[in-house]
Amino acid sequence: MESREIQFANIKVSYFSGLFLSCREGKSILLVKAISPFNFADMPKSYPYKMSFAVDGDILFKDREALLSSNPYGKVASYTILDGDVAQNVAQKFSEARKSVAVRDGIGAGTEIHSARGASSAGRKLLKCLLK
Repeated sequence: MESREIQFANIKVSYFSGLFLSCREGKSILLVKAISPFNFADMPKSYPYKMSFAVDGDILFKDREALLSSNPYGKVASYTILDGDVAQNVAQKFSEARKSVAVRDGIGAGTEIHSARGASSAGRKLLKCLLK
C-alpha cells in the first residue's frame, strides 16, 4: 500500500503565516509546521531552531529541534516531525482542544496563539490517519 499525505489541520492567520499539521497515511508520522511572516532568504540556515507546541495551556513538546523550509510565497516555515507515542499524544490533545493552540516556531520572538476552532475534528482525523 502506497502512503499518501493527508492534510487535516491548517490554521491560517494570513496567506503568509499559520499553523499546519499533516499525517502520512500508513505511517505513524505527524508533521507540525509553523509558517512565519519572515522571508526564507533572510534566515540563517545553521541556527539551532527549536519549536514548542501547546493545546489549551498543556505543553505537548518543548524546545524540539526544528528544520526550515519555505512556502510558495517565499516565507520561512519551521517544522518538526513527530512519530510514535509523541505524534499520537499531539493528535489526541489536538482532538480535545477547546480554546487555543499555541506554537513557538523558533523563528519569531514570541508564541503565536491560535483559536482552537476546527481543531477537534481535525485531531480526530489525524488520530485515525496515525492509527491506520
